[in-house]
Amino acid sequence: MARAIMILETLKQLRLWDAEPNNRFYNQIDLSNVGLMGHSRAGEAIVIAQVFNKLKFLTDYPGGVSFTDYEFGIKALFSIGGTDDGYMPLGHSLISEDVTMFGIHGIYDGDLSSFFFQAKLRYLRFTSNSSQYNFKASVYVHQANHGQFNRDWGRFDLIPGASRFMNVRPLLTMVQQQHLCKIYIAALMNLVLKNQMHYRVLFEDYRSAMPYLPYTNYISTFQDSNETIVADFEHYDVTQGTIAGSKVSIVNLLHWGSVYVKVYRSAMLILQPTNSSVGKYAIHLQNAMTGSWIRFQVCRAPEGLVDHLTVQLFYDNGTSDSFMVHVLPALGKRVFKTGSTDYVTAIQTISLPLLRPMVGLEFIVDGVNAQFLVDDIVVAN
Repeated sequence: MARAIMILETLKQLRLWDAEPNNRFYNQIDLSNVGLMGHSRAGEAIVIAQVFNKLKFLTDYPGGVSFTDYEFGIKALFSIGGTDDGYMPLGHSLISEDVTMFGIHGIYDGDLSSFFFQAKLRYLRFTSNSSQYNFKASVYVHQANHGQFNRDWGRFDLIPGASRFMNVRPLLTMVQQQHLCKIYIAALMNLVLKNQMHYRVLFEDYRSAMPYLPYTNYISTFQDSNETIVADFEHYDVTQGTIAGSKVSIVNLLHWGSVYVKVYRSAMLILQPTNSSVGKYAIHLQNAMTGSWIRFQVCRAPEGLVDHLTVQLFYDNGTSDSFMVHVLPALGKRVFKTGSTDYVTAIQTISLPLLRPMVGLEFIVDGVNAQFLVDDIVVAN
């Protein structure tokens, strides 16, 4: 919380300098068009600052702490290895609204055991039917640690003594980690603050920049404010989709209910077919939906050994399209030399072209050892 207030007070000081004719910053700073970047605890502080920026009083202490003269135009947040729930107003996770937010995290992070900042992305809300475009995205980088995203912390994420037990051999170099970070932060700020929309493709699909990124595995997610939810699996009645009037049907599925995945703060659909059968999970829509893309989040559960599933889209004219979707495996990490290998399950965003108004879709899972988690099926423009 203190870091967030320091950020806002720094912006306030910059505003004063910008208004002083004899100051070197006079008329040089546009505080209606601001992007913030933070690493580690500061990666969470920028989110808190964006929320405080819109408030008049601190939620927990309205009689003791008031905010004055903030209301800056904070439009973009770039978090590197960000933490979560360092500040929980009224005992709840912080909810932010209507800002573009991106998080990058290393799978070999020795300070934070998981991609905790995903919770901040989950609790970012977009106003429906708003003219303001925003998105939230992330990239999970194999062989990247916590400290090498800056010049001072280095290859060892723990204090001296404990650090000698860390397994640093698989890591990217510091130059490589900072290089990929520069690519993403430059793209985000140019996209949001300068409206250079051609950079959006990097956040939609990291493969668009593969010639420029260090050679390793990447897992990325993307959601934006132009989406209509078909199913988010947060409801108790598993026979109905999220959108009104939709119905669910299943064939040959051993598991097909919602399970809560803590790191993502989300209920997800688990799909596992019965032995030696082709399992199917279908959502039937009451009214046809139009858009440019079908997007959903998917990952293989740690027990899942099958690397693909099939998605079929059904159109209003009776035709359909079928897509085979390849899903990345759980990636291994061994942070400590003497430790065992852990496997990280991380969701990735899949986008499929929507060629006609859609009246339904179906996930087809085939294989004895197939097990997938699916979340946030949406129609996007």
